Amino acid sequence: MSALPVRPCVVCQTETNKRCEVCKEAHYCCREHQVQDWKAGHKRVCSAKAKAPFHAPPDPAAWAVGMKKAEMYEWFVDCYRMRIDDMYVWGGGTLNGLYNEASGLCIVEDFAVFCRLAVRNNVIPAGFAWSKATRVAAKLLPFAFEKSDAKEKYGGENVFSSMMGGRSLRLTGEMVYGTSCMVRATSPAAAEEEQAVNHGLELDALTGKGDPGSVARVEELLRPVGGRMMWMSLLAALDACPHLHQEEDDEWE
Repeated sequence: MSALPVRPCVVCQTETNKRCEVCKEAHYCCREHQVQDWKAGHKRVCSAKAKAPFHAPPDPAAWAVGMKKAEMYEWFVDCYRMRIDDMYVWGGGTLNGLYNEASGLCIVEDFAVFCRLAVRNNVIPAGFAWSKATRVAAKLLPFAFEKSDAKEKYGGENVFSSMMGGRSLRLTGEMVYGTSCMVRATSPAAAEEEQAVNHGLELDALTGKGDPGSVARVEELLRPVGGRMMWMSLLAALDACPHLHQEEDDEWE
């Protein structure tokens, strides 16, 4: 939501200076009321603008300009984490990665789709080291990341900030996937990558225990994003994460 002149919240009539970033008409005093109104029918108001073709800026990797290397990898992983939260909240309850299943393999598969799409759509800047990105991912992927977390961590999050020389996690996510998080349809590129990963990233092959042919196919699949060994290390780190095991235990209680 963006700062605006004070107007009544459409849910409770409390005076607020926040509005929907898509239609720029409805005002809300809090995220909970925005979600409530979205589910109650506001999504129909936004649908026309949300479904408009997405046009990426001339340089999709411009998000990394001016960032320190350490910050760049964390920001990239946070971009993915916020996108899967957006897809759950605004995309009709779509479940991806951690939101789908609190298991290392499920998270690895979904993050691999994101990373391959980022390469495919030229979102990865020059000099990007996948070994560092996967090490950062091992620490961050077990935890959810909402827009409120982005505001607290980075001091703000606005999809229009790139127009003023800034960067946006949400906008970069749109460049990776080729669609707005509010559009339930999957872009052709994203559908292809999902199919490639879901059919090719077998657990035994990833860990090197499969037959030579399947291991070779996984190596080829993951070569553009660092190679099989790096992703095997990421899987091992996620499987060893106590937080993920706690999430699984909670589901069975």
